[in-house]
Amino acid sequence: MKNANAVSITSHRDAAPPERTSAGEYRLCAERTWLVEGADEHVRAVEDALEPFRERVGSALLLRFGNAVGTFDGGPLGRLIVHSDKWGEVEFDAMLAEITRRMTLLPFSAGSQAGRDYERSSSADHSVLYHKLVYLRHILSDTAPAEDQLIPALRLVLEHPHRRFERVAVWSPLGAVQRVEPRALLGMVTPQAMLARAPAGRAPSLANALRGHLPERVEETRVQQTVDVPENQFVKAFLGQSLALLERIRGLQAAHGDGHFARRLRADCDMIERKLAPLRRHAMWDEVSEMRRIPVESQVLQRRRGYREILRHFVQMRLTARLPLRPESARNLLEIKSIAELYEIWTFLEVARQIEVALGRPPIGADDIEIGDLKAQLGRGLRVRWEGGVELFYNLCYSPAGATNHSYSLRLRPDIVLRLPTGPSAGDHLFDAKFKVRHIDSAVKAAEDDDESEEIDVRRGVFKRVDLHKMHTYRDAIARARTVWILYPGTEVRFYDERAGLLNDVEEISIGASGVGGLPLLPGSPGSAITRLVKRLTGA
Repeated sequence: MKNANAVSITSHRDAAPPERTSAGEYRLCAERTWLVEGADEHVRAVEDALEPFRERVGSALLLRFGNAVGTFDGGPLGRLIVHSDKWGEVEFDAMLAEITRRMTLLPFSAGSQAGRDYERSSSADHSVLYHKLVYLRHILSDTAPAEDQLIPALRLVLEHPHRRFERVAVWSPLGAVQRVEPRALLGMVTPQAMLARAPAGRAPSLANALRGHLPERVEETRVQQTVDVPENQFVKAFLGQSLALLERIRGLQAAHGDGHFARRLRADCDMIERKLAPLRRHAMWDEVSEMRRIPVESQVLQRRRGYREILRHFVQMRLTARLPLRPESARNLLEIKSIAELYEIWTFLEVARQIEVALGRPPIGADDIEIGDLKAQLGRGLRVRWEGGVELFYNLCYSPAGATNHSYSLRLRPDIVLRLPTGPSAGDHLFDAKFKVRHIDSAVKAAEDDDESEEIDVRRGVFKRVDLHKMHTYRDAIARARTVWILYPGTEVRFYDERAGLLNDVEEISIGASGVGGLPLLPGSPGSAITRLVKRLTGA
């Protein structure tokens, strides 16, 4: 702890102190507002350390972490462990691992921007570098799942490296030669053999054949072990590329001044370097040459413990370039570990998985889409396609200028769009991920009650009335919109059919229905609500 007695932190609502870990670190609930008080110099130090989350009120400081989870340097408060309800850094890392795994299953076309992620990674695209840093930080985190942690795999390779026996030609002193081969006899008359006058009585037969001379050295073939094999060259290159990434990230820090984001980048880079640099300095790498090509066909790389995990991390780090993150989302994942940003991406991949189950067939393609128009470049999105014309979009933008994707008023961008080409439910079905929602009934209550009730629910982290209004905005402004849904980490299904009213089960929804509602989608236990909905909408 750092000067814990010089500054205090309590809940702003009830003045209750936060929980502490066995090591004395504060555990803070992200949904609460925290009050920091103490000597002005110490309060200012906390203010500087927690820039994105603080608000100065007189001599005190209010901390609101919102969607942030993980560990943060609180200056005089020491290390802070921030969690959201029961969600914390462990769940953040687990969800990131699941996202990366599912990205590997999407059939990206070779010509898509996502398929060219290697070329993009060597460009000046800062967001791609940030994506890679997010993943590298994850696999080096102590809270990452055991099967995702990189350090044990690297240590296993160094302790038990793959070796290859190879035959090498060496020139040995005549007295040390173990076996003479035919090519050695020919070599005895070359300059390398260094012929010299033979001493009397030594090797008379050979000396006679060489007219009174004997070679000082003889070429022979020996079998020896080497660690300079393609598999070890690959691991060495992976380590080198990871450390080079840190240098590129550090080169970007100047653009961010000395604010919280730059400090967070610097801290992450320092942590990663502390863990990787000693492994890169291992003496074994002195015997390993540079990689000339990736040995993807190697059974050692694909199957042997240590090597197979490093290969998986190499592939998945490259796949981070496919993550459909807006620039501000990538920054949020780095700076504040926004679990709401991560939940939004996870819901898209989970919806894609459940559509695959509902249709009974995998997608036939996946590709990038550019988002925005001449006035606003909003980043990249994704499209996943199935036979029959079914499409799923992430970050699809509707605007007044759009033809197919038309909004008659504002530019709107729902998180996820399911487009059905034919049938009674043909059109667009829109989904927005709402991590903060826990109970759909609370959403309706917040939409009906007065501002005071809404403020209570917002403080509880349940719902904001504007979220439900946004669903109706989508429904009214987008001509193609048939149904609009909130996806939230809860358990209840609610649908407000424009004709039938309130429905509490997906099975009650009629084919061709229109309205707004909410579906549960909980990481670790996602259920099948999307699968059942798609079956109802398509008649599958």
